[in-house]
Amino acid sequence: IVRCGIDLAKYAVRPDPNNAVAEILCVGRLVPAKGQHLLVKACHALKERGVAFHLTLVGAGPDRDSLEALVAQLGIKELVTFTGPVGQGEIHAYYDKADIFALPSFAEGLPVVLMEAMGKGIPCVTTSITGIPELAIDGANGLLVPASDWEGLADRLQRLIEEPALRKTLGAAAREIVERDYDVNRNCEGMGAVFQRHVAEA
Repeated sequence: IVRCGIDLAKYAVRPDPNNAVAEILCVGRLVPAKGQHLLVKACHALKERGVAFHLTLVGAGPDRDSLEALVAQLGIKELVTFTGPVGQGEIHAYYDKADIFALPSFAEGLPVVLMEAMGKGIPCVTTSITGIPELAIDGANGLLVPASDWEGLADRLQRLIEEPALRKTLGAAAREIVERDYDVNRNCEGMGAVFQRHVAEA
């Protein structure tokens, strides 16, 4: 197996963001497959439970209007920021500010943004679908939730908000697995070796 990966030098571990209120970050196209509506519902549940947070949604897409309407309907406009599209040169500022990365997708292969967040040492909550459990291992280097389970998502977000030591432990383990298995430079060398072997055998 030769995995895809990221440039570890560009996605170094971020300093502790030291936020007064926990910052939850989601990066991705605003489309149904990414599950942002579930994340908004989970964040509303956090507010109802008295859990302090702020959510930033980075990305653009056809779901923005319905997401903004849901945020308004649930009464959490002051707790949610929509950034619109953000370039690669700017995305690091959002990663560096995040206490928690959330990706409640219904459909993914192995999302690069999850690799990037984990490479930055950010504890992640994501769904146990397709290739994600190969990267994010529940309880070891992240927290997983079944797709569509917004209440479970709220539970896991609350746990990370309330347990800074767990955030630190999961974030360090997240960086470790990215360094071990998802270093794009080392993996490209591995892919090159596979091609060389097959060419030599031809």
